[in-house]
Amino acid sequence: MIKVTEVIQKKLLSMPESGMGFQIVDATYSDRSKKECIILNATLAEPTNDRSAQVVLGSISLQEAERIYKFALASTEIVDVQLKADKGIFKASVVRLTEAKGADRAPEEQTKKDEHFVRFSHFEDDKRIDKVNKRALQGTYATTNEDAEYCLRNRINPVARYALPSALTIEYAFQINPLEKTPIKRGTVEPANNQPGGGAEVLFTKGTDNNTVLLPPQKL
Repeated sequence: MIKVTEVIQKKLLSMPESGMGFQIVDATYSDRSKKECIILNATLAEPTNDRSAQVVLGSISLQEAERIYKFALASTEIVDVQLKADKGIFKASVVRLTEAKGADRAPEEQTKKDEHFVRFSHFEDDKRIDKVNKRALQGTYATTNEDAEYCLRNRINPVARYALPSALTIEYAFQINPLEKTPIKRGTVEPANNQPGGGAEVLFTKGTDNNTVLLPPQKL
């Protein structure tokens, strides 16, 4: 797992997520080769066309990921990234026989008055949250407040419910309180990344307004 440069981070943050906290991209390397990669928090990259990827993402500790994230020098291996349509890099372990679909394929609508949402994250320094303006960036995923409460109340692992590609512990929950009529897409997390999914997911297609994210996040 490597840390990408600030230039690549900036490009990743200009593109929507593939799911809550991750992006699946075609990465161009400095030798002009291309590899599919999973990017965590617009910062940590791991190739997925290597059979060891699932092992790495399933076994790396949060402490090790945070060490790379905070202290490792950025690698210049990856020189460009292009977002892929795929939302999962490993075959789902459970196939749901429903017509549910992800938020990215849903029609855009608007939030209602006093709706609240939650974004689960491995990192307190979640790159999709603008800390200065206290807002979520364009293309950010979250879940409904009701689904987050259901998940925590029933001690369901958010990694499983929201089909995240890494087994890293979810440490933080960001409360998002968008203004009424904020553009949003709603859906159900589809099975992916060897996880069953099934949770509610929302995609803030244009982000949220200033002062709509409560900081600091809740420590789980």
